[in-house]
Amino acid sequence: MISIFLGMAVVYGVLALKIPWIKKEELETLTGSLSYGNGLVLPFYLAARFGVEAVKYAFMAVFALMISGKIKNLFVLVSTPALFYYASQLVAEALQLPGQMRWYQLHGGSIRNFKDFFVIAGYFLILTGMEGVIFVRVVKRRAQNG
Repeated sequence: MISIFLGMAVVYGVLALKIPWIKKEELETLTGSLSYGNGLVLPFYLAARFGVEAVKYAFMAVFALMISGKIKNLFVLVSTPALFYYASQLVAEALQLPGQMRWYQLHGGSIRNFKDFFVIAGYFLILTGMEGVIFVRVVKRRAQNG
């Protein structure tokens, strides 16, 4: 999680040296709408965006860990997060699931205030915890059965 956060911060920081990724008029609009009273200030906003992406990728990593309890083929195991991502989209579209169940649409760009950050991060942390519980049960069952 920290590596994703730091990686994104470094990439955006290096790119910002040559390419301004926020124009001056956009910065004024952004900082005006993200004032202390009703939202985030710019550094906290960027940290929240990077943090949500890091939690989302941690969720995908724990998904691969959970699957590793059942699947031993390394190639299949490495590709499971990508397969899960695309399968989630197909199933959600086919079943017309509501927005709360479309986890792949939640990202750092969805943040408008502190509440959004905590809701999205909490959502992924709860899902990650559920995956962790499943992984522990699979490993315990495997240890008991030999």
